[in-house]
Amino acid sequence: MLPSCAPCSSFAPSTVARVLARTGGSPDEALRLGREAVAIANQIDQPMLRADSRIDLADVLDALGEHSECAKVVAEALAIGARKGMTPPARRLRALGIDVAAPGSPGRCDPHERARRRGYRRDGIGY
Repeated sequence: MLPSCAPCSSFAPSTVARVLARTGGSPDEALRLGREAVAIANQIDQPMLRADSRIDLADVLDALGEHSECAKVVAEALAIGARKGMTPPARRLRALGIDVAAPGSPGRCDPHERARRRGYRRDGIGY
């Protein structure tokens, strides 16, 4: 059951989507829930919530290897943040290991960058 407050109602599907994507759950369900969270957030007049829902969707897409679509969603989140003069979207994306090249430029969803930020290499030896 989803929460009754409008902003909270986007957090539930977004959180479940990220968990499904990271734990090997259903990729289709993860994408559906991530997109549902974005749709809910778009109906609410809170730019930060709109940006956060896109960041969560980008995290899902990145985890599922959908890097080109992830980059588009990252660009949307950054654009929302830039319109309102907010820097948290870029900071949060970097914290997730999604490369944000420069302010105003679209980010890249690079799985190798994500691994480097977490201290892993493909051969299993840390950086």
